[in-house]
Amino acid sequence: MRNFPRMTPEFEKLLGKVEEDIKKGRNLSPSFDNMDDAIAYLEKKQSIQR
Repeated sequence: MRNFPRMTPEFEKLLGKVEEDIKKGRNLSPSFDNMDDAIAYLEKKQSIQR
């Protein structure tokens, strides 16, 4: 039997929220092939939130 670290209840709760967001497509950024596309995405998101 191996001794693996156990997750804390708080971490399990947080992980559950993250998994739910992934299922619903919330709070996710797309992947980028280059830095310019990533910066353009962030700038666009920032201008939308203002």
